[in-house]
Amino acid sequence: MKKHLPKIKINRKIWYFIISFLVIAGIILTIFFIHKRTQTTVNSKDKLKLECFFKVIEKELRVHPNIGLKYLDSATIIVNNLNDDTYKARILIYKGAYELNNKGNIEESIKIINQAWAIAKKINNDRIFAMLKNIRANCYFNEGEYVKAFVLYTEALQYFERVNDKKYIAIVYNNLGIIFMNLKQTHKAIEYFNKSLNINEIEDSYIKLSILSNLGACYYNLKSYTVSTNYLYEALKGFSELRDSIGIIKSLINIGNNYMSEANVEKARICFRQVNEYAVKVNNKYLIALALINLGDVYMKMNDLVQAKTFYEKGLKLSQKEGYMVNKIEALLPLSTIEKKLKNWEKALKLQTQYIDTKDSSMNGEIQKKITELQMQYQIEKKQQEAKLKQQRRDFLTLIVVLLLISGIISTILLLSRQRIKMKNIRLEKKQLSDEIESKNRELIINVMNLLKKNEFIDEATNQLLEIEKTPIDEKSKKSILNMVHKLQKSSEEDTWKEFELRFKEVHNDFYERLILQFHDLTPSELKLCALLRLNLTTKEICNLTGQMPSSLDVARYRLRKKLGISNSSVNLISFLSQL
Repeated sequence: MKKHLPKIKINRKIWYFIISFLVIAGIILTIFFIHKRTQTTVNSKDKLKLECFFKVIEKELRVHPNIGLKYLDSATIIVNNLNDDTYKARILIYKGAYELNNKGNIEESIKIINQAWAIAKKINNDRIFAMLKNIRANCYFNEGEYVKAFVLYTEALQYFERVNDKKYIAIVYNNLGIIFMNLKQTHKAIEYFNKSLNINEIEDSYIKLSILSNLGACYYNLKSYTVSTNYLYEALKGFSELRDSIGIIKSLINIGNNYMSEANVEKARICFRQVNEYAVKVNNKYLIALALINLGDVYMKMNDLVQAKTFYEKGLKLSQKEGYMVNKIEALLPLSTIEKKLKNWEKALKLQTQYIDTKDSSMNGEIQKKITELQMQYQIEKKQQEAKLKQQRRDFLTLIVVLLLISGIISTILLLSRQRIKMKNIRLEKKQLSDEIESKNRELIINVMNLLKKNEFIDEATNQLLEIEKTPIDEKSKKSILNMVHKLQKSSEEDTWKEFELRFKEVHNDFYERLILQFHDLTPSELKLCALLRLNLTTKEICNLTGQMPSSLDVARYRLRKKLGISNSSVNLISFLSQL
């Protein structure tokens, strides 16, 4: 008997609860996935919007700082909503660059860079690190820490070269050129500026114009004033079209220096006044300090010591406050000279001492030596890295070649082995076939021998019957014997050939076809003779099978040779037929 399991009854309330739970769970999951998808779409849109903002920010911070800052604030709000550390770091990079380049506020810039550095460390983003190193190096440069600046520039350059970021490679080369220009290694500076100009390939107008302005300053140092002026006015024209205040200021400073060298003091004064106005307008303290010192140089050249002293003191005060070491050195020496001329010996000595201490602390000669060493080290490391990469490529290619050779050898061995096996199988098949044919040939020959014996027996029986017919018997018996002899001879010949042909075709199934294909005019008797000769039967054996006389067989063989086209008597008929 079958045992039925007891039916479990579920309360209707429980059913309602389960169904309600599943419906609510389904609704929650649907809302979750829709929210997730919407959030992903929103994030993608925000990121696209941010990339557009960054392009605008990069340009406007140089040209219209106030507009750039508004976009930067909007981007900051989006980034805070996204909660993406990479974008947070990028926002801080722009803020740090603005504080340094636009306001000349090194301390605030370093503070922001350190915040971005902490984020970069957290997310381990090499690109952010490289960008931060470039900005931090700019800070070191403005502080007169050329060695530290050079180290960070080269570290940033290594990353940008590795990822082939042409824009930033050009920026770093330009910055390295500025270091060499300030160290009075003008030819080295020109080399870096030209590298930057070639790499940038005019993709970024600002970078190109900055390089042209720097080249103008270099040729000023080389006293090639015409070449210098051409570069500087080209840069000034470009910066004016872009409405880039910082670029205009730097170009005007270099043009003013050219006028000073040509003793065109009035034009120099106009240039430096414009520089001061632009610098105050953009509130860049570094450039304000530099403009004040340059105006001091102009009034010094005009021998207006009071005005010169006023501008130098203002420039020195600002440089000391903000930590602009290079500007500080540029102001101390002429101030000391003015105090000497005004016979304020105590002030002159104090300023001279400050100048020497500040200059010694900068250790210009030591800096040049250290930077040269670092540059050589960088070049050596770069060459070693390139050699290492080349060696790795060679090793990789060698490995590929070796693997290909091994694969080729293995493939060849397998192919030869397969071919050998195949040939062995073919030989075995041939041998097997040959053995099979030989076996069938033996069977056929045995069969033929049996037929011969059978024929001999029939012949003997026929002869005996003929002998009986010759004895005195009645005509009726004689007639019956002759009739029997005739039937035996006829049936013997027909049965013999039928059985022979059947056996022969089993062994040599296509012999007749090949023979007829080559020799169309062979008669049935000649085909039978060919088959018997193919079995290498003797004349006697053939005569016994066919009932021919040896002389008749010889004639038949002669005619067959003629039909087969065997005119040469040395050619064996049996061998000829065996080769078909």
